[in-house]
Amino acid sequence: IGSTALSALLLAHWMACGFFAIGWATCKQYHDTWVTVYWPDLADACKRGDKVQDAVHLIRTMAGLPAYDRVTVFSMHIRATYWALATMSSMGYGNGPRAHSDVDYVYAMFAQVVGACLAAAIFSNIAQMINKGDAAGARYQMQLAKINEFMRLYKLSPSMCAKLHGYNDLLFTVN
Repeated sequence: IGSTALSALLLAHWMACGFFAIGWATCKQYHDTWVTVYWPDLADACKRGDKVQDAVHLIRTMAGLPAYDRVTVFSMHIRATYWALATMSSMGYGNGPRAHSDVDYVYAMFAQVVGACLAAAIFSNIAQMINKGDAAGARYQMQLAKINEFMRLYKLSPSMCAKLHGYNDLLFTVN
């Protein structure tokens, strides 16, 4: 399960990078992408076609911005990852970023399909793990059913039945 969780986080990171790249690349055309809605101070830089690093540097140097309103690449990535995870899990957006352009919506649909496949893989791994953990119990029950059928067929005495059950329990405890 650990490797599956790491794979999910890696996929979410890749999806987040895609969401941000699409939002930044389409802001000239749509003028209202999730990037410019979430960070209005980046709208002008995005529409001019500035690089992300230059735009972030420009915003950081603006005087008078409170600390919680400053834009960093890390905060952009965190919000993009939140959007990717919310979309991949199909839990909705809440107060998070929303798709604004057709490209955003198409990418969001792709992320939902990837998320559904990832959820199927996670749940199948969990089901497989549960089945493996219960395999010994299933073998024990099958052996017990065979012993009970044998005792019923040959009409063994209760003391002999108890000895067979005890021997069966001993075998499963040892093995």
